[in-house]
Amino acid sequence: MKKILIGLLLLIPFGTLFSQTLLEAEIRPRLIYDNGYKSIQNPLEPGFAYFSQRTRLSASYTNDKAAVYISFQDVRLWGDDDMYNANGVYGNSASTGIHQAWLLLTPNENLSLKLGRQCFSYDDQRILSARAWNDYQVTYDAALVTYKIQNHQLEAAFSLNANNTSGVYYSPIKLKTLDFIHYQWKSDNTTLSALALISGKMASETATSLDYMSTLGAGVNTSVDGYGLRANLYIQNGLFNNPKEPSFCLSVEVDKLMNNENFKTSLGADLISGANDHQSTFDLLYGKRHGYYGYMDYFSNTPTLGLVDLFGTVTYFVNENLSLKADYHYFAQQQSTSQDKTHPTLGNEIDITCKWKYTKDITLQAGYSVFIPPTYTLNNSAEETVKMQHFLYVMITAKPSLFLSKE
Repeated sequence: MKKILIGLLLLIPFGTLFSQTLLEAEIRPRLIYDNGYKSIQNPLEPGFAYFSQRTRLSASYTNDKAAVYISFQDVRLWGDDDMYNANGVYGNSASTGIHQAWLLLTPNENLSLKLGRQCFSYDDQRILSARAWNDYQVTYDAALVTYKIQNHQLEAAFSLNANNTSGVYYSPIKLKTLDFIHYQWKSDNTTLSALALISGKMASETATSLDYMSTLGAGVNTSVDGYGLRANLYIQNGLFNNPKEPSFCLSVEVDKLMNNENFKTSLGADLISGANDHQSTFDLLYGKRHGYYGYMDYFSNTPTLGLVDLFGTVTYFVNENLSLKADYHYFAQQQSTSQDKTHPTLGNEIDITCKWKYTKDITLQAGYSVFIPPTYTLNNSAEETVKMQHFLYVMITAKPSLFLSKE
């Protein structure tokens, strides 16, 4: 960490050659009580608590023609240090790394090129998201070209990943390449978008060729007579030698502000298609899961037979700094089985969340969630009585700006 601090501070004098230099920090400690978070817990197993913490230090400098941004982060559990002995704890050998590091070139007001490790977040984030709940977040090593004119914005990204400079093998769990074109048109109260994405994975640890997949999507986000409407549809298919059958993801939500905008209610549904062949289940790629499919993260990986999520939300804005929110989710399989022609229920979830903006730079958030399982477990084992699952967290996020200079 000492070397990181020195490196960031060295950027500051260099940044004075530019129009603006900024040094920022983030500290996010989080307490979690796990009594069934992410997976059904045995009734005989006790719940347990732990702290995680994300710490970031970022520096940027910009002018009219270019910008550079670099962010280092340390992610750890309190007490997980691997450098210790009976006399004390001295640190962790592998908890610090680069979060983002990119160069932005802007030859004119309409065109830009962004190179390096960066975050992607588009539309409803079902396919591409930074996923902020995750302490590490999701970042992408890519080249991004952006062209803007009036209400139109067109972006194209390209990536090519490797383990080393001499080998062709790559883990089939990770994407070898992620390339997309994204278009957006925006007016005062309506946004229209379209996405065309091609992703490629190695078929196995020893494969030398890629299995490609295409994801095409379109969405609308608008407001009419006080109602907000968001709808997105994605179609996925295998390309070339990939036998993946067509699959889809449909997400629809309607919301309404009431009582002088003190209350906001919303109703919606997500349908993610599945199949007996797991390979043909819709792949959310690097999309957002947490919160969208419940705060307990049971469906971070889509079930083989797909997912139906019917949800409703009520938010109460106590004042400009304090809000309370309650979410309800009903989960079921999207496909029926050959033995059961219905769509088996996967469970119900209730999430209560409170957010308080303590100061301009500090936010406190707390949440309590309950998951009510059906009479069988999520992997469809023999029927049994399963207890109600619980999840509690308290999180503080501080994002101060430590240094700012302008010329």
